[in-house]
Amino acid sequence: MGSLIAIASEDSFYVLRFDRDAYTAKLDEGAETTDEGVEEASGVIAEISDTVKTAKWVRDCFIYTASNWNNYFVRKESYTISPSDMPMYILGYAPAHNHVYLTDKAMSIYAYSLSLNVIKYRMAVLRGDMDAAGEILPSIPHEQLNKVARFLEAKDLKELAMQITTDPDHKFDLALALDDLDAALGVITQSVPETEAESKWKALGDRVLAVWRFERFDLAKGAYEKAGDLGSLMLLVVSMGDRIGLERIAAAAEKTGANNLVFAVSFELGDMCACVDLLIKMGWAPEAVLFERAYVPR
Repeated sequence: MGSLIAIASEDSFYVLRFDRDAYTAKLDEGAETTDEGVEEASGVIAEISDTVKTAKWVRDCFIYTASNWNNYFVRKESYTISPSDMPMYILGYAPAHNHVYLTDKAMSIYAYSLSLNVIKYRMAVLRGDMDAAGEILPSIPHEQLNKVARFLEAKDLKELAMQITTDPDHKFDLALALDDLDAALGVITQSVPETEAESKWKALGDRVLAVWRFERFDLAKGAYEKAGDLGSLMLLVVSMGDRIGLERIAAAAEKTGANNLVFAVSFELGDMCACVDLLIKMGWAPEAVLFERAYVPR
């Protein structure tokens, strides 16, 4: 027999826990019971600002339909099963199928995946029983692992989420959040198509600089090269005093027509004549004259 109770009002619902032992103890003491019940026998677990249309308890999980959402409640928190653009009504839950079944006014039947093992796992995590959660994890359907990983991330269990997720993008984001640069590099090289990797290479380079690990600057340099981010690469090689790297950037920038970058690199290299020639090539003769008088006196 369950110990949880849901009381719904017009715009919210309350979840209470009933303590039968406390209730029995009060009766044994000879306490009088009134319409208000025994105060010690119940306590409010949560108040959720949601309008309950139909609902069903599945163990300690409260499945309910609201105005535009189909949700379930577990230990003080509500989670979305699916959005809905029409009123839906719960028919029941089939544990053997891991589906909750709903219907609409037209008597059409809808089935939504809701794994009981996922619910058990979340309950174990929320009560801090990670050993129990670890025992449940192998029984969670593979297609539900990414949802579980998102849940763990929201609970600031990023390392565990990174181990569980099967989504390369999510794993990469978690690796960066954990400053696990090698894991992030592994995701790019092993799981991301080369045509989609440019933004991730740049993000990896940015993260190396953000955590300021000088011994990993070569990783940032390689990442910016892979991303084709010549601007960030220039700033990095300048800080490293890498003259050869600057010369390579100038050559690459010239090929892509990035004249502003070519000018900046030439200036950093002290090649003022190249700067003058570039200004003339770009049709900025007056600027070239002024620059030459200031930096290339004859």
